[in-house]
Amino acid sequence: MGRRPTPFRSIHRLVQGIALAALVFVCGCSDPPTKPEPPAAPQLACPPSTTIDGAVGAGQPVTYPPATVTGGAPPIVVACNPPSGSTFPAGTTTGICTASDSLGRQTACSFTVTLVAVTLNARKYLAFGDSVTAGEDGRSLYIRPTFVDPVRSYPAVLQGQLTTSFPAEAPIVSNKGKGGEFAADGVSRLLMELDAERPEALLLLEGYNDLLNFGVSASDTVVTALRTDVRNARGRGVRYIIVSTLTPPRKATGPRDRAIDIRAIQETNSKLMTMVTAENALLVDAYTAFLGREATLVGDDGLHLTPEGNQVLAGLFYDRVRTSLTTVR
Repeated sequence: MGRRPTPFRSIHRLVQGIALAALVFVCGCSDPPTKPEPPAAPQLACPPSTTIDGAVGAGQPVTYPPATVTGGAPPIVVACNPPSGSTFPAGTTTGICTASDSLGRQTACSFTVTLVAVTLNARKYLAFGDSVTAGEDGRSLYIRPTFVDPVRSYPAVLQGQLTTSFPAEAPIVSNKGKGGEFAADGVSRLLMELDAERPEALLLLEGYNDLLNFGVSASDTVVTALRTDVRNARGRGVRYIIVSTLTPPRKATGPRDRAIDIRAIQETNSKLMTMVTAENALLVDAYTAFLGREATLVGDDGLHLTPEGNQVLAGLFYDRVRTSLTTVR
């Protein structure tokens, strides 16, 4: 017959049972708690590779979309090199993007940016015309009736633009504007300049003085003279001929009123555009680009251009050169 448990031993077992029950009640479960699983490692998708045609100069800024990341423990740091907006050189550049999360896990991807560069087909340019080409800015100066600012003339601005975009070609733009010249008188002068300069490209803008003095009746005279200029230049071996329409007038606000009747400008430009097409020359439509902006781009004499106007005109010639006188390399 076995021994009966003593009262002390029974009490001890009862205390142990109560303690175990209390532990189960406090933790709410019978198993110890577990740590949560960490999120998946970050995954990175780079911007798509891209090709840009017609890059000029040593390089150009390129903006690309951001890389996208999934997964990872925040905060997640994403960086790409070269950064978006950087200047990329001509040719193919490989970009690298990386992502790292708060647990120290990293991932990377790559993409390419290809700049297809262009070269300038003409290095020597002859800008020919009257005082608008020469750089008279139309300011009403009482001591000096005319003011010529060749540094801010459109040919000078154009040379700066071409040099910046095509430094290897070292382009030269010669300013052969002559104040007060009639279009017919410019025919013989152009021949002399062509022989002296031997340009590869001719930039032609003339006819203001004819229309200022004779109005719309001079439109045929102007177009005939410019047609002769185009043909003479081609006969002298000029590869590229760019002709600009005449800019619109502005109501004069100073004592020197040189504003031309807009009907004479419009009639001449209409005939001029037809002639340029027939002669297979290149057109710059300055009239349309200036229309509605005369108060800013035309000086207070109503005819000559402001420095801002010369910037715009140079930009129009630059765009034509850029689109028609370059070759992809």
